Amino acid sequence: MAVATTATVIRTLHRIQRQLTDLRSQLAAGPKQISIQSKRLQNIEAERTALAETLKKARKHADEKQLLLRSSEAKISDLEAKRNTAKANREYQLLGEQIDADKMAIKVLEDEILESLER
Repeated sequence: MAVATTATVIRTLHRIQRQLTDLRSQLAAGPKQISIQSKRLQNIEAERTALAETLKKARKHADEKQLLLRSSEAKISDLEAKRNTAKANREYQLLGEQIDADKMAIKVLEDEILESLER
């Protein structure tokens, strides 16, 4: 019986030794996991900052285009007022052509604004 008891004790001791080794490896992995997750968090924060900056630039660009659009619309209004007070037929036609060209430019500008806002 002493041999059986000794074998049981050795098996138990071996099992406890394996559990202790596993627990030590898990304990050692903790700081490594923290380090890995910290680096991951830093990378994600850097990416978020870059995306926020890109968004800010895109909004600024869209705002600049909208300001340009408003000034072009004001220019068209001025040209229409001049066209209505034109005394010569040729002057009336030139102002009309200029208004048409500016309206086409506005359409292109509106498309660019929509495209920049969709991104």
